[in-house]
Amino acid sequence: MKIGLRRILHAAGWTYLAATYGFLGLRALFSEQWIIGLLSNFTLFSFAPLIVALPIAAMTGARRLAIWMLPLSVGGLFWVGRYFIPKASPPPSHPLSIVTFNVWANNPTLDRAEAWLRDSGADVILLQEVPAAWQRGIDGLKDIYPHQAAQPRLPLGTAKLVLSRHPILSLTQFQLTADDIFLQQRAVIEVHGTAIALYNVHLYPLKGDYPRLIVRPYNLLINTLLAYDETIRRAQVDDLLRRTAAEPLPYIVAGDFNFSDQNRLYDRLAASMRDAFMDAGMGFGWTWRADMGEPTHRLIPTLARIDYVWCGAGLRAVTAEVGTGIGSDHYPVQVVLDVRKEG
Repeated sequence: MKIGLRRILHAAGWTYLAATYGFLGLRALFSEQWIIGLLSNFTLFSFAPLIVALPIAAMTGARRLAIWMLPLSVGGLFWVGRYFIPKASPPPSHPLSIVTFNVWANNPTLDRAEAWLRDSGADVILLQEVPAAWQRGIDGLKDIYPHQAAQPRLPLGTAKLVLSRHPILSLTQFQLTADDIFLQQRAVIEVHGTAIALYNVHLYPLKGDYPRLIVRPYNLLINTLLAYDETIRRAQVDDLLRRTAAEPLPYIVAGDFNFSDQNRLYDRLAASMRDAFMDAGMGFGWTWRADMGEPTHRLIPTLARIDYVWCGAGLRAVTAEVGTGIGSDHYPVQVVLDVRKEG
C-alpha cells in the first residue's frame, strides 16, 4: 500500500476514534444537551465503522490505532450482542397478550390495520394517534373487543383507544406535565383474578415548539432534527416514574415514547421497570420509521425502536415481536406476559 494512502487511512482512523470516544463521553455527561440527546438515539451506529476500520488498522501496521479500537470493538459487540441473546422463558401459566400500535391519524389502510389487529389474537390493544374513524371505538372489532375506552373529543392525531376482551373496571385520564399535548389513559382490568393497571401513553413529539434554525427550501426531516428537544419528554418521564412508583397494582406501560432504547431516558425507565422486548424478543426490534408506501417516507429507513411495552412486578415477558407494516409510520409491537396470580 502506498505511504500516502496509508497515512490518509490512519488519519481517518484516529479522527473516527477521537470522535467516537468523545461522543460516548459527552453522552455519559451531557445527555441533556439537545444535540447529544438527538445523537444518543443512534448510539449503536457509532460502532459500525469498526467493522472496516479495525481490520484496516491491523493490516496496515497501525498497532496503536488498533489497540485503541479494541475497547470500542468489545463495547460494540456487547451492545449489539445483547439484542441477539436467546431468551429461554418457561411457558406462561396465566398468559396476557398485549399489542401497542401508533396507528397514525392519516393511515390510508385502516381496513388492513383492523384485520391485523383482529388476527393478532391479543387480549388488550393500546392504540395511539387513532384516526377520526376510530375515535369513538372500532365497531368492526366489538365482537371480540367489547370493552373499548375512546377519546372522541380530542383533536385529530392526539386521541388514544383501549380495546379489551376483559371488562374495564375503571378508567382515568391524565396529563404528564402541564405541557402535555396528549391525554394519557390508565385503565384497570382483571385478568386471571388479578387486577392490572394499563397505561396507554404517548410522549411529546421529537421536536420542540421553537425551531433553532429553519432550512430553506423547507425539508421536514432536517427541520425536525434542528428543532429536536427532550425537555418536555424528560419531565414526562419523571412524572411517569412517580406515578408507577405509587401504583398499587401490577402495571403495564405501553405506547409511543419518541426516544430510542439507546437514549438516556430509556435507561431511566429501564432502571424501574422491565422492557418486555429486551426480556423476550430477538433482534433490534426497530419500530420506526415504517415504510408507509410513500416516496418521501422511503428516504428515512427503519432505524429506531421507540414503541415499548414495559411491565412492573408481578408480570413476566414470555414472547415479544414487532408486527408488519399496516399503513402507519410505526410498526405494531405484540408481547405475551405471564400474570402472577395474587395469593
